[in-house]
Amino acid sequence: MPSLSFRICLGVLAIKGIKKGFSKDPVDPQFHRKGNKNTPPFKRLKNGRMESVMVGQTRVTQFIPSKGGNQSLVLYFHGGAFISGPSDHHWQATKKLFDTTKAQVWMIHYPLAPESKIDALNEQVDLVFEFAKRSFDPSRIIIAGDSAGGTICLSLLQRLVKKSLPLPAKAILICPVLDCSLEHPDVDKIEKTDPILSPIGVRSAKRMLANGRDLKDPMLSPLYGSFEGFPPLLVFVGGRDIMCPDTLLAVDRMRKKGVEVDLVYKEEMIHIWPILPFMREAKEAFKTILDEVSRLEN
Repeated sequence: MPSLSFRICLGVLAIKGIKKGFSKDPVDPQFHRKGNKNTPPFKRLKNGRMESVMVGQTRVTQFIPSKGGNQSLVLYFHGGAFISGPSDHHWQATKKLFDTTKAQVWMIHYPLAPESKIDALNEQVDLVFEFAKRSFDPSRIIIAGDSAGGTICLSLLQRLVKKSLPLPAKAILICPVLDCSLEHPDVDKIEKTDPILSPIGVRSAKRMLANGRDLKDPMLSPLYGSFEGFPPLLVFVGGRDIMCPDTLLAVDRMRKKGVEVDLVYKEEMIHIWPILPFMREAKEAFKTILDEVSRLEN
């Protein structure tokens, strides 16, 4: 049974009107950017420092340990439908990753739509990964992302495999977007219980990024690309998330290609639940993420 903290979270989401914002076409990027925090909402780290560097046209906020660690890196790509973010919950998730593990953690401020388009986004993501490899062996890098950030991780892996380039050790995907068209027949049924997302606004946001491309283009929708040659994945999804059907379909395809996938599926959970604040279920899920990152340190 879902916790009291989960039910309180649902009430907060209703008050914020996030789903209402995703029920419009065209979706309003400025509405969804109201909660953006382009700089960390905290000034200090307990066991390290923060530095901001530019990689191409992308700002990267680095969480760097004061001593020890530095042997592994988590690249975190925030969600926000490609039109907004990062927000408080993204910063708190990255801070918890840094405080609890010995890894460096980088928040990637990738270019947003509609100002930027898919080709520019992918170019910047590739530059960031190349920059990371200057200081870290790819076998010591984990890429992670929620929602649209999960899409970015999958698309990056597909490009790296296609070019026969070194891969990160693992990808952690928190309720990723696999198919921007959201044409799976179960999506409309789940939408009735999804308290965050509606296909109408999600498709609108993706079209702002697409620059005229079909929403099923693998650059936008990794479900239609290849998963062959992928590194191990840790994937989270909830049954009350319209992204669930395509995520489960993708996991099945990945496993048939021999990809090692650790799937955490909770039928009653919602979009990006592992990084939502104060929920008991979120704390339990995030511990799995922390354990996975810590394992790379050993």
